[in-house]
Amino acid sequence: SLLPRKRLGSASADKKGAVYYWFSHGSPTDPIWVYANKGALRAGADYGVSVRTDFFNGNVAAQQEAVTSAIAAGASGIATTSPEPGSMGRLVKQALAAGIPVVMMNSDDPSTERLAYVGANLEQVGVDWANYLVATGRVKRGDLVWLPVEQLGASYQVLETTGVQSVFKPLGIRYDVFGAGT
Repeated sequence: SLLPRKRLGSASADKKGAVYYWFSHGSPTDPIWVYANKGALRAGADYGVSVRTDFFNGNVAAQQEAVTSAIAAGASGIATTSPEPGSMGRLVKQALAAGIPVVMMNSDDPSTERLAYVGANLEQVGVDWANYLVATGRVKRGDLVWLPVEQLGASYQVLETTGVQSVFKPLGIRYDVFGAGT
């Protein structure tokens, strides 16, 4: 196993003083994160542990600093999104070396050594979208498809667009990824 066993375990094991950190690249007013945050805080209350949450509104450097601080504080565990491909790899490795389990949620970076990912297979989501558009005759060879996204370069956008491209490119369908914001 890559993980030292001395500090890993379930939330219910040795929970006295346990502090878990929950970080999102998103906004605290984005509906998906409102519900997810409520769930994280409820889980903390149910297990009798502290859960510290924070949102970074797309500020990758601030999210990286928060993860670094959680590691330095000796977190019991970290749940985080991957705001951009490659942005969390070094930090996940640091956390694991310190015996701190890391789980990614919503937007993954499969190149990290995180313990698990909770969320959709985002590349497959892109494949499914593109296949639906083709199968229902909504797009055909030579068409241009507009793909609005919240944040250009975000992990979810990169993975979903990779899936879209795998379907559209062989069919000669072009697409334009547009940063629409929230």
